[in-house]
Amino acid sequence: MALGPIGNAIDIKDFQDKPFSGWFVGSRTFNTRIGEQTCYKFKGKDGKFFEVYGFTNLNRDMERVELGWFTQITYKGKKLCETKFGNKEVHQVETLADPDDILPSDPDYSEPLDKIGLKEGDIF
Repeated sequence: MALGPIGNAIDIKDFQDKPFSGWFVGSRTFNTRIGEQTCYKFKGKDGKFFEVYGFTNLNRDMERVELGWFTQITYKGKKLCETKFGNKEVHQVETLADPDDILPSDPDYSEPLDKIGLKEGDIF
């Protein structure tokens, strides 16, 4: 197997109206020079993993998505909204999830997280 790049999360704000879909397998939060950042990790139907950078509305939506659910996220552009900082353009996202379409059995995900010493957010 050849070496490849790591840490190549997708900024979906560069892909307006393009859906990204896969089974939600975890998230990680880290600090940057401008504050805390969250990335969400998915396993696509092709078996490949990908990460998506979070932003306010995506983060709010993903709080309601459970591990293993098939999820589709689509960046919808900016909308002028009233915020605590005044009227600002806010990134919009459409997040769809199917709680009946659960990640198929895979040795890496077949055990409950607590049984293998992990918790949500520790997947990767």
